[in-house]
Amino acid sequence: MYFDNLLDYLRWNQSSRNVVQDVGFEFRFQNSFKRMASLVRPDVYYPGRRVELENAYNTIQKSRKLLSPSSQKDIFELLVAALSTSIIVELAASSGAARPEVLAVLQLHFISALAVGDLNFRRSISQSLEALRYDENWDVFVKDKQGNSFKSVNSIDVDINRMQALYSEYLEALRDISEILASGRRISIDESGSLIVLVDQFSFASKVVYLSTRLPRNILSNINWGWRGISTGEMAYTHLFSETYNCAKKSRKANYIIVIDEADLYLHPEWQRGESPRLS
Repeated sequence: MYFDNLLDYLRWNQSSRNVVQDVGFEFRFQNSFKRMASLVRPDVYYPGRRVELENAYNTIQKSRKLLSPSSQKDIFELLVAALSTSIIVELAASSGAARPEVLAVLQLHFISALAVGDLNFRRSISQSLEALRYDENWDVFVKDKQGNSFKSVNSIDVDINRMQALYSEYLEALRDISEILASGRRISIDESGSLIVLVDQFSFASKVVYLSTRLPRNILSNINWGWRGISTGEMAYTHLFSETYNCAKKSRKANYIIVIDEADLYLHPEWQRGESPRLS
């Protein structure tokens, strides 16, 4: 209720001269795909696969164009793209086998599918998971002098059905988040490819926070949120005015007395000097 009241006051009090103009909860979904190339050491792949991976990654970087989303579907696809690396890391960790080996195979097939397709991140992750079912798709690692692969994991060792079920759960959560974010006041993409959404309805913000915290830590680590457009000092400054405004707005009495105890504790000395004479 407190944050609802505060945002209500800030919307009412906005003006071109207002230092707290355009205030809300800002969500930033960091572009984890940028670190995809650094996840696995290139020397674990045999040379042909290594070149294939590097070429595919370079093709994606050159071809991908980031445009501001215009619909809920756009936001959903951007969320999956931004969090794709974290999703793959989490899926590899839940495979039931050695994570580094599974991650290396997943990464290769994901990047390859992404490069030859239409840069559909959601579908490429699904295709890379399905590729794990076939033993020939595990033949990606360098071999020793006897011809044995340094990595011994194969499709039998991996719980692919569980990985696919978890991926469906992540997509469902991100779809729910995208439906809420579609009502955001401002939606944009920064130079790093991160999705940024400003929400000025606290009920919506709290739902996004709740849904985000249900995601695994690998994915959640790329989601940040907090107040935008107002510092902690300005928050204290507006607290008094917000409470007074909402008291007056919701009171059914024609006359009332508002007592503010130790109000100076909320206000910066400079604000006290500027505001106290005006209020008296």
